[in-house]
Amino acid sequence: MTAWQLLADGGVLIVPALVVEGAPPTLTPGGLLGFGYLCAVATALGFTAWFTGLRHLGTGAVGLIGLLNPVTGVLLGTLLAGEALTGRRHLGLALVLVGVLLGQPAVARRIAPPSRTPEGVGGR
Repeated sequence: MTAWQLLADGGVLIVPALVVEGAPPTLTPGGLLGFGYLCAVATALGFTAWFTGLRHLGTGAVGLIGLLNPVTGVLLGTLLAGEALTGRRHLGLALVLVGVLLGQPAVARRIAPPSRTPEGVGGR
């Protein structure tokens, strides 16, 4: 199902992309290799990691892992592209990491108040 979703999304987005960005640039051999890598290797690894995580960690934990994408992007941009790691970015990274930590099922159970079953429900 995932491959069909990606194809359908690409079909929906091609017209707005052409309107906003114009015609795509001419592909070079290096560009084609990069595109092939993104399609075959990065996507395959990403989905493999996702479904392996679902099998071992559960949906709650795996859903929160997706929130780490911007953290990874900022850190890779800083390390590989020389982008500045400003105070606002530090704050954003900290907020995302705290949110992911608090959303983990074990942490959420520890800080959530105990739920009470209303009288007359679930027993006698």
